[in-house]
Amino acid sequence: MAANTAKLIKPRRGGSKDNKGRALATARTASTTKSGDKSADRKIASHGSQHRASQAGDDQLRDLFKKVREMLARSMNYYHGIMPRAECESLLANDGDYLLRFTTRDDNQKGGGGRDQFVISVMHNDSVRHIPISRRGTMWYINDVEQKTISELIEYLEDNKHPLPTGAVLMKKIRRPSYYIMHGNVTKTQKIGEGNFGEVYKGTLRDDGNTETPCAIKLCKGDVTKKEITEFMKEARVTRILNHKNIVRFYGVAAQESPVMLVIELADKGGLQSYCQKHPDVTGEQLVSWGTDGARGMAYLHKMSVLHRDLAARNCLLGKDLELKISDFGKSEVGWREIKCEKLKKMPIKWCAPETLSEGKFTTKSDVWSYGVMLWEIFGRCTAEPFTGITNMQAKDKIVNGDMALLAFPPKTPEVGITVMKACWTRSNIERPEFLDLLKIFAPNEDFEKENAD
Repeated sequence: MAANTAKLIKPRRGGSKDNKGRALATARTASTTKSGDKSADRKIASHGSQHRASQAGDDQLRDLFKKVREMLARSMNYYHGIMPRAECESLLANDGDYLLRFTTRDDNQKGGGGRDQFVISVMHNDSVRHIPISRRGTMWYINDVEQKTISELIEYLEDNKHPLPTGAVLMKKIRRPSYYIMHGNVTKTQKIGEGNFGEVYKGTLRDDGNTETPCAIKLCKGDVTKKEITEFMKEARVTRILNHKNIVRFYGVAAQESPVMLVIELADKGGLQSYCQKHPDVTGEQLVSWGTDGARGMAYLHKMSVLHRDLAARNCLLGKDLELKISDFGKSEVGWREIKCEKLKKMPIKWCAPETLSEGKFTTKSDVWSYGVMLWEIFGRCTAEPFTGITNMQAKDKIVNGDMALLAFPPKTPEVGITVMKACWTRSNIERPEFLDLLKIFAPNEDFEKENAD
């Protein structure tokens, strides 16, 4: 426990008159120098040295922050690491609940823009406040209170009920969730792919009993914005509530340090597309089995009120028994039956439903449409992309106008596959079936509700 003493400091004011006078004199001298070239050379040299000094200072601060973050991750169970606002706000319920986190540079400022800071997030008057911790010299401070370490600063504020700038008082530390994994427990062994925000590795996850579990590791690139980290972490928020044999299982997230890592189940047989490329003679029976797995997994997702919004063969993996597992939940949303988006930037146009392209509407029925396109890929053994040979804009026009001629049923598609695809591409989203209806076509004797009872 930190001692209940802290150094109170006064805010710094502007420079002294003498300093201002010297600066003014320097400016006048520079402006009246007869040799313009020499003056310019001096200015350039001065600017270069200042830039190098500033860069060196930034590097030192980054190194310091890295060491502090590693120490906090080991010693403070209420340090949540690189956690976006939306994530931490869901953990704070009562007045005085608080946690410590680290925030990276400002949104949309890659390559060093903005500031990296430690932040106390605290509930106050039914609203979460975010208070940055500043550093001066060797001290950490908030307003008029400073201490040598962040932990001592926080302990002083809590022990003495010292109000923060917003009036909030620290009362209860909120521990990291159980699904937060320490970086030291994750080992990368082999790169197996690329994701939207970084690389994907094969590796192992070690638990507290030193048991190692094979896993896949998604890395969030170091040079990313807060918006990108938020989107990356959203996948963790979605997948941690899911537990189904046809959904890639979530193990945890390592967010205390950089890079942020999402740790998930390792699908033994790899991606569906790559498997089909290596095994072009895969049987029709296996294709039907994959279609059934996909319908079952999506029925479960919708039961859990999750909209996938990016269903495609590229986002499906295969387990050790060749069972299909739905993955990649970066565009998914939880708790919604319908979402409207004004812009469809980065959305997979050729897999989107007509109402999505014309109205920006995402529902369970738009997932059904995308599933139909995924089935077209599966029964074509993943040899081609839908609407091959035309642009996204051309494909959009065809989908909105009901022209699906370019998605002719692949040769040797079984009757059950044709029936399901036709149902998926019903133009009216109201008349389009749900996944439970499609599953009954594929597996009429399967009791989904019984097998997936809460």
